[in-house]
Amino acid sequence: MRGQDATLERLPVDRQPEEALPHLPDPLHLAEVFRLDEKTAMAARTPHEPCWNRPPNSTFEETGSTATHHEGNHGRVMSTEAAALALQDHAVLWSMGEIRATDVVTSACNALVAGLDSPALRMLAACTRAEADYDVPDLLPPALDELGLTFYPVGSLAGQEAAARALAARMLAGELTPRELAFRIHQRFGHELPLAEGLANLDDEYDILEYGDRTPAQVDADVLAEALRLTQHPRVTPEPTDPLT
Repeated sequence: MRGQDATLERLPVDRQPEEALPHLPDPLHLAEVFRLDEKTAMAARTPHEPCWNRPPNSTFEETGSTATHHEGNHGRVMSTEAAALALQDHAVLWSMGEIRATDVVTSACNALVAGLDSPALRMLAACTRAEADYDVPDLLPPALDELGLTFYPVGSLAGQEAAARALAARMLAGELTPRELAFRIHQRFGHELPLAEGLANLDDEYDILEYGDRTPAQVDADVLAEALRLTQHPRVTPEPTDPLT
């Protein structure tokens, strides 16, 4: 920080809204979550350069008002049901070691923006990248509980099944290829999880394609059918949550 136009007080004002609220919610909501004054929250609503990249002696409002919007961030707000489902899936994937703690924090931010709200969810969404690995284990279970969602213990059968469904949903969303899904299921669970054994078997089929009469497209289609079967099972049915006053 030596020689830079930054102070310890300004750093979190820049960092927390930038990291925790990528969907740019209402500024008054942002102010409440991060305990910012209204003027600062209004400035933070527009994406901006962090204070250590600004011209010397520039103000928060000056740089905030001239920065361009991040492509794709503005106006994309999911429904409360979709946000709850995403948070549930991120929780179980994190508990299985499939994603990072920072991904859970991002999902909590999206849930806040979508209209879900609880004290623990606000604390979870306010975690920075540096804090996520330490704080998510303590904050995630109560955040899920306050929203009527489930935290699955690591290694539980229900948690493994939920993780398999969440991975299948990621493939259907285009985040994984069919082969990647089959490989991850096989690598994670072997043939020991009855719910997902079909995908483990299909991973074996990918390995013997050159010796058989099936094509990659045919195996891909079977993986797609298995993923659809897994995700058709009810995964979460949250009750509507009114914002706290």
